[in-house]
Amino acid sequence: MNLFMILTTVNMYKFYKCASSVRMKYLCPNQGNNINRQITMAILHSVYFYLKEDAPSGLADKMKSDILTDLAAINTVRSMHAGGPLGVDRDVVDNDYAMSIQAFFEDRDGLNSYQQDPVHLSFVGKYKQYWDHIKVFDTHTNV
Repeated sequence: MNLFMILTTVNMYKFYKCASSVRMKYLCPNQGNNINRQITMAILHSVYFYLKEDAPSGLADKMKSDILTDLAAINTVRSMHAGGPLGVDRDVVDNDYAMSIQAFFEDRDGLNSYQQDPVHLSFVGKYKQYWDHIKVFDTHTNV
């Protein structure tokens, strides 16, 4: 066994020892005021926005900007990501949405607080008129 294999084996052991702890902790950078807080991931809130045919051009980009600046700054948000479809050409892939959000929260109370936050309500009020429909998936992601 060479030195590389020994170091790799030691590092993998340390990783698995850490990963097998009761709960893994993550550093979740966030564009808001919660940057680099150490948390246990618990709730993934995914939202897919389908815009009306007559929605203004550039609306998805404006939504993304507001998501990453305003919504990401809400106190209970631990990590916020936004983007449009990748455009993968497969029967099972939905490329019809214009923008999506993936937000992480420590718990259900954090998610509920986010949904009642005035910043979130303002975002909904500003853009709802342009949505044909949305799909929301809230996923329990404890490790």
